[in-house]
This record gives sequence, C-alpha cells and structure tokens, in this order.
Amino acid sequence: MMQRRVMILGATLFWMLGACGGGGGAPAADIALRVSVLFPPTGGVTDQETILVNGTAAADAAINGVAVNDIEATSDDQFATWQVRVPLNRGANDFVVAVRAVRDGDDHTANTAIMVERTDPAFRNPVGVALDKTRGRLLVVESDRLLAVDLVTGARSVLPLTGVALLNAGRIAIRDDGREAYIGGLGSIFRVDLESGATDIATAKGIGTGASFSNVAGVRFDSATTQFIASDRTGSGGVFSVDGATAERTTLTGVGFKAMHDFVIDGVGNRLIAVGETVTAWDLDTAVATTLSTDAAGTDMRGLAWDAARSVLFGVDQNTGYVLEWSAITGIRRVLSGDGQDGPRLVAPRGMVFERDRNRLLLTDEGLDATVAIDVGTGHRSILSGVRAGTGPDLDNIRELVRSPDGRTFALKSNGDIVFIEGNTRTLIQNVRAAPHTVVGSMLFDATHDRLIVSVLTGPSLLAVDPASGNVTTLSDGTRGSGPLLVRPDRIAFDGQYALVMDIALKAIVRVDLQTGDRTVFSGAEAGSGPALESLWCLDASATTGELLVNDLGRGYVSIDPQTGNRDLVAEARSFLPDLAIDVVGRRAFQVGSGELICIDLRSGELTEVRTRGPALDNPLTVLYDEARHVVLVGDRATASVMAISPDTGERVIVVK
Repeated sequence: MMQRRVMILGATLFWMLGACGGGGGAPAADIALRVSVLFPPTGGVTDQETILVNGTAAADAAINGVAVNDIEATSDDQFATWQVRVPLNRGANDFVVAVRAVRDGDDHTANTAIMVERTDPAFRNPVGVALDKTRGRLLVVESDRLLAVDLVTGARSVLPLTGVALLNAGRIAIRDDGREAYIGGLGSIFRVDLESGATDIATAKGIGTGASFSNVAGVRFDSATTQFIASDRTGSGGVFSVDGATAERTTLTGVGFKAMHDFVIDGVGNRLIAVGETVTAWDLDTAVATTLSTDAAGTDMRGLAWDAARSVLFGVDQNTGYVLEWSAITGIRRVLSGDGQDGPRLVAPRGMVFERDRNRLLLTDEGLDATVAIDVGTGHRSILSGVRAGTGPDLDNIRELVRSPDGRTFALKSNGDIVFIEGNTRTLIQNVRAAPHTVVGSMLFDATHDRLIVSVLTGPSLLAVDPASGNVTTLSDGTRGSGPLLVRPDRIAFDGQYALVMDIALKAIVRVDLQTGDRTVFSGAEAGSGPALESLWCLDASATTGELLVNDLGRGYVSIDPQTGNRDLVAEARSFLPDLAIDVVGRRAFQVGSGELICIDLRSGELTEVRTRGPALDNPLTVLYDEARHVVLVGDRATASVMAISPDTGERVIVVK
C-alpha cells in the first residue's frame, strides 16, 4: 500500500516541478555550477520498477559528469542535457542529483534532490471482485489482468497468468475450495487455476453445448451443485448453469435479465436474486419469479452482494454512488452508505462482495481506481487499496486544468465544480452550473483581473469567477456585451488580452473583450481567409505570442494568425482528441486521447504518438504544457488524477490524485 507521505509531497509538484536545490561539495566561489531535474517532478508517483530521470546542467567550466545516486547519466551535448534510468524501491526513493566539473585541476560539485514514490501496481479500471478466502485476499478483475489485494494491508500484486489471455474480462466467481476462478468475458467465460495461474476458456460458443451468451453480466459459484451460474446482458438475457468439467450450459431462466448487471445466489433458499426495475427472486428449481421489492425502480445497480446470515441484499447505484440494503424477508430498502457517511465519494462503482468476518462490503470503483471498504454497521467508506491521498473533492471528470502566473492551480470538472489545488488539499471554490442540465465548456485564467473565466454551452455565456470568494458574475451573454451572440461556446483560450471562444454552432472563433464582454468574430466564414472552419473540436492559444491552433475535424489542425484571423492548414486532424496545448518554443503541440499523447510538429505537420510509460493513462480530457519544465500535464478522467509526462522520454508519473 502506498505511503501516506506520497501526495503530501507529490500534490505540490505540478506547479513547482522540482525546483533546484543548492550546491554541494563546497565549490570554489568563482565557479557557476548548476544542475536541474526536468523530470520527474519531486514527489511523483509511479508503479514502475525504474524511472528515467532527465534534466539540464550548466557551468563556466568543463562538466565531466552528472550522476543520480552515483548512477552515471548519459549525454550527447556535454551534459547541457542528460538522462539516466534509475531503479525504484517500493515506497519513497530519495535521489541526490550531482553535477561535476573541473577547473585548473580542482574538482567542483553541485547537487539537488528529488523524491519519487513507487507504489504497488496501480489499478486501471477495476471491474469485478471476489473473495479468495483460502489465501486471505481479494481478487480484482480488470479487462486484461487479475490482481490480488491483501485484505488487511491493501498491498496489491498482479497474478502471473499463463495460457489464454484475458480479454474484456468482467465479473468473477471463485469455487468454495479456492482452486479455480471463473471470469466473464465477451461471449465467453475464462477459467483460472489459482494455484498455477493457468488460464483457459471454460465455456463459449463452440465450447460446450447449450444456448450461448454474448455479454456476461454476472458470474456466481453455486455451492449446492458445484457448478457456476452466469447471466447474459445483451443476448438472450437468460441465466445459465454451466458445468465446469463439460462446459455444458443449461438454461435456468430467460426472464428479464437484459436490464440487470449482476445477481446473487441465495444458497439456503436455492434462488437467484437480481435487481432491475424491481428486486426479483427466481427459484432455481422451478424458475418461478417472485417480486421481493418494488423500491428499486429508477436505480442502476452495477454490483450486488449477499449476507446469507441475515438474508440481506446489498446493491450499489451507479447514478448516485449510494450503497443500498434490502431485506429479502421484508422487502424494506434503506441507504446504507451515501452523503451522510464519511469517506471518499463513490464515482463509478462496479463489482461488490460481502466479507462476513469483518462485516464489511468490498467494492471496486473505476472512477477512483481503487477498492473501497464499507463498514456495514456505520456505512462509513475507506480506501482499502489504491493511489489516494489528500483532502477535498475528488478530481474525477476533469474538464480543464489551468494555472495562474503566480502558480495557483485550478481544475474545472464536468459537473461544474471549480477546484483549487494547493499542496495535498483540494478546495471547492464554486459550482457554476446554474441548472442541473447546464453544460460547461472550458476555463481560463484572466491574470489582468485575477479571475477565472468559464464558458457555458447551455444558456450560452462566459462567466467570471473570483477565485478567492467564489462569487460568479456574467461577463458576456445576451444581456452583457455587444456583438454577435454566443450560441455554443465550448473551448476557450487566452492570448494575453482577449478570451478566444470556439463557438461550435457559429463555426467560428469569437474574440471577447474581458472588460466589456463585447464580442467580435475573429476567424470564421466572415472573418479571415483560408480553409473554412467546419467541425471545431478543441483549441489552444499562446498568451505570449497570441498564436492560435484549432483542431477542426473537417479540415485538420488549423493555425490562425493572431492579427488577421487568417487560417492555414498545418497538419491532418486526429479525430476526437479532447484537448490541445501549444509548445511555442518547440514549434509543436500536444493532444490527448484515449490512453495516448499525440505530438503535432507545427513545422512539418507530422503527427507522432509519444510512447508513454508509467501509471495507466485511460481517459485524459485536458492537457496543459509547462514551458519552464518542458512537461505535459494531463487531467485523466478515468483515474481521477493529474499526471506529468515528459514529451521527450515518454515517462509519466501521478502528481495529484
């Protein structure tokens, strides 16, 4: 389990990013000797065994080496820039980075220090979960691998599997004797020998007889028959009993399972209980259905668990994050864990299991990338295993990440929350949603007036938010500011003077005066020359040069002259990558997509994928380029984190989560 100190250090770094320390070795006063680390930022978190450290060095003498903890770095420019790969131990790794120079036969050194935290293998979208009582661990399924979590310490490890590779894996069931696990996939069920790690397909179309299924919604082991039971979500919607030895599938019921995501087995009553529009039980002998409760209407259950001793069913609602408890005897439902209980808010809960010995529920959460423990007595939540630290609102669904010139960092979430990040503390400044269905677009920092500017697509407007008080005022809309009305103002950028608004309905870039709210079409059908803007997706602008770059899915990457609004196609577009950041000095831009970082060469128009290495980058929504440190900062929706990526080496670490 990760040390608590990690984010106390790590959460400050993406606006400090490893400032250099003083010298060492008592160099002579007339020697100017400096060494700095560009990557990783001090306090960065990774689950890799090694990390590539790179930086710069300078001196008014001949530099003859740079070392990190006595491991020599390599360089092809006399150590003006350097890099070295260093091993990481679990926990905190303190590194001294030293530069050496020689003048007049005397040795001179200077150094700086960084800390890098290595955690156990980080979760990436955990889905299914099952108790391995034989070995005192929790097994957690991801789409292509299986992890083991210690039930006491939360320590994580990846199980080495041989044979058939897991693909689109989901729900999991374990035999009572702990010998085998069955994992649902897309149209198949995998079998894993928990002693050897050998993996094969237990049943699928063409393997075994009986009706096949297309999308396994749930898998449970039936102690009474020593067989396992699986349900189909999108095919027949039926439930099948599967013989593990012969792979023969026997249809138990085909009633109403398409709307259900999981089920449990009541071994005492020999029945199957599932939640859909109602809580329904099916007798496994007669297939007769009985409605236990109609209180489940409107819920979206993604995980169920069963307490056999009390005949209690637990379910977690995907929409609210609440954990509900039903009595299978009385049908009465109550909220076990919700807003009134302590602990991290559930973001995207999936599988769940009841651990009787500790009277707690254990569930996976794709949004938190963690396993969460819920005390059944109190409903309080805690992280059993996962990269989590710090206080304040979660950074799930980051829409935009911005920084002020003095180093303050703010995140805009898709739900309208604006979060101030300082050290390991996250503070909610304001929620700018005027109504439940308000859709926010983007955010920038207006340094001249020390405020945040947020675009709103529904009730089209630009809002100004005071970062100190949270007060919200309207900067520009139908009642404030002159010029063409905004229709669908989405992404916005700042050129040092104006807000540049990408209006996807107008198919134009609108320049908004940050004092008056006045609007002028800066580039579009009636302004500027060059290729027409057709399907605007994202943009960025340089606050120093005013240079503007747009990803237009209908055309490509379009550079817009800051004086004339004239447009020039500089590269073919990469579809549906949500955000864009310009590196003006390097004449390149970066765009993030599903698990990837794309570099656009603004000179040649060439697109290359930066091959990254480090904690999972699953669903990045926003990207920010740090010109001082040559580091790309990415807000990742799936892992609810901010990561730092070296665009030159591809290494990445978590800086806030």
